[in-house]
Amino acid sequence: MITINFIIEIIIHIKKLYTILFGLTIIWYSLIFINTSPLTVKGTENLFSIYGILGLLLIIGLSGHLLNGGFIYLYNLIIFSLWGFLQWNAHWAYLIKSPSKARVAKYYNHFHNTLRIFPKSKTIMIPDMYHLILHLLIFVLWVISLYLSINYIRRLASGIKQVSIYRQCADLSTLNKFHHYSIQTKIIFISALISYI
Repeated sequence: MITINFIIEIIIHIKKLYTILFGLTIIWYSLIFINTSPLTVKGTENLFSIYGILGLLLIIGLSGHLLNGGFIYLYNLIIFSLWGFLQWNAHWAYLIKSPSKARVAKYYNHFHNTLRIFPKSKTIMIPDMYHLILHLLIFVLWVISLYLSINYIRRLASGIKQVSIYRQCADLSTLNKFHHYSIQTKIIFISALISYI
């Protein structure tokens, strides 16, 4: 049987996992700013470029999450959606549509020094190890951001009802009569408590 404590534990663990994976993603992504060849391409990216802006957006997203800003999950969902879409187009879309031999050669020429889990192919573009791990992190964070965003939207939608129940329960005499409330009111009250933990 699923209890309230079980649900609270799951939410707490998801947020901890989200924090850890978000931090790891920022660290992993930041490897492009230091020369970590053969893990990343030889050389470094400029911090004052589109790559630096993305790093800043990620730091803002993690900071907002750590400060418990509910809207930040929507922000993170947008960031991971756009970033994932760009990474998909650059590295994975050509698994479905066949690229030209020149495109495959150009791709492997750019990533020629990097470590690989899967060998290069003459007909399709297979991402290197750095990008495989990065894409896995982006996907998992996107899924968790989607989950947290849906919960946030649900809290916003039921916010008026929750506030009125909080006001009722703030009165000690009302708390003493809690057992007289309908089961629906009790469920709303308990879900309101869980959502603000």
